[in-house]
Amino acid sequence: MVPDEFKVMLNIIEKINRRSYDYWKKKEEKDPFDAHSLLRDKFNFRPINPSKNNIFNITQNEITFVNKKEIPLCIIDAEPDYLPVFSFMCEKKQHGKKKPHDNNSQEFWYVSLRLGMIKVKEEIPKGFGFRFESGNPESTHTYYHCQITHDPFKNDRSGEIFKHFQGPPENNPCIVLPVKNPTTLILCFLLSIYGYNSKLWDTYQLNYTKILEEDKEIILQFYNHNSFTLVPV
Repeated sequence: MVPDEFKVMLNIIEKINRRSYDYWKKKEEKDPFDAHSLLRDKFNFRPINPSKNNIFNITQNEITFVNKKEIPLCIIDAEPDYLPVFSFMCEKKQHGKKKPHDNNSQEFWYVSLRLGMIKVKEEIPKGFGFRFESGNPESTHTYYHCQITHDPFKNDRSGEIFKHFQGPPENNPCIVLPVKNPTTLILCFLLSIYGYNSKLWDTYQLNYTKILEEDKEIILQFYNHNSFTLVPV
């Protein structure tokens, strides 16, 4: 059973996948040899067919895409030389569990949204990534945060892309996010990628007016933008 706190986030992720599926289908029909499409096909970064009964794998302790897939997002207008790829994981963890039968431990859900940025038109594909995550009470990062990561997906298939990135350390800096729940985390993730403009909402066909009416104040305080609104203009 999906915890209530994740239901809205998963609904938004389902819409992201559906829109990405339509976006890449049209792009492939228009130009199947487009550099982004060729890179996507080489590493099998494909959206999940939305006609499937369920695009998620949901167990008692974990929620991911089926087969733990990564899906390509719509290309970022400001960064056309990159293919953005997305995956996520929600995992139930134990805090304070020192022994197998320690009754003093507490359960908590850990959320991680992963973004891979892969350079197109390169002889050897190269990329890096970002992690947008909830806090972990067993680390120093007990708050919602974002970090650069050398390999956002950590699997053999995509590993050859990210092994070429020589970037800053992965643990710090650990940037605090203006987020308080999984719903505002996915919103902050999308805003960070595409910026705030009406095209973002049009692209993913999202209307946050009802979803985030109570939560948008935390975003308002961070951006300090009097005209900020969650309604497409």
